[in-house]
Amino acid sequence: MEEKSELISVWLALAEEKLEVARELLGLSRFDDAVSKAYYVMFYSAKAALLAVDVDLRRHSAVVSQFGQHFVKGGYADRRYSRILARAMQAREASDYDPRTRASRQDAQQAVADAEAFLEKAREVLGNVLGEDT
Repeated sequence: MEEKSELISVWLALAEEKLEVARELLGLSRFDDAVSKAYYVMFYSAKAALLAVDVDLRRHSAVVSQFGQHFVKGGYADRRYSRILARAMQAREASDYDPRTRASRQDAQQAVADAEAFLEKAREVLGNVLGEDT
């Protein structure tokens, strides 16, 4: 249990770090990169939450899918969090791999706001699943 708890803490710390970077990139008008880092806040947060229910995944699509399966269908999170995560994954892929698609300031602001909300929800889910404050 201690090892799992430590790994959850590591994923959450990485999420916090990426959130700080996403905010900095937004301030520097690096919108594509801010969108990408905002997604990783959510991805790392989701991985932490999934570890709490003994699910350790590496594929991004699997993390998105299993977050919905375990936490939305399980009643721990509203469906909007699954939509936020899926939308963020698509936006990150476009920002990172499609040079014709550029994120706007509004896109980046929304991505960072979504990342903040998702991280907060992941912490709440973890608290409920583990029965403790995270």
